[in-house]
Amino acid sequence: MSWIRDTFQEYQIGRARSVANQTRVKSYANASDIGHTDKKIDKLVLITQAIWALLEESGISESQLQRKITETC
Repeated sequence: MSWIRDTFQEYQIGRARSVANQTRVKSYANASDIGHTDKKIDKLVLITQAIWALLEESGISESQLQRKITETC
């Protein structure tokens, strides 16, 4: 009977290893996605700063911008 228990335990160990490997792959993929998202956010921040600088140069005030943001949201 111990061979049945051993076989079952080996099966469970194999399944646990498989789940662990799948989890590791998903973890790496998520880390990559987060890095990509961070780069996009950084780029959007720079673009927003450039647009705000242009708006200020055009005579748009911060209160006008705030009002428009409130209207839009």
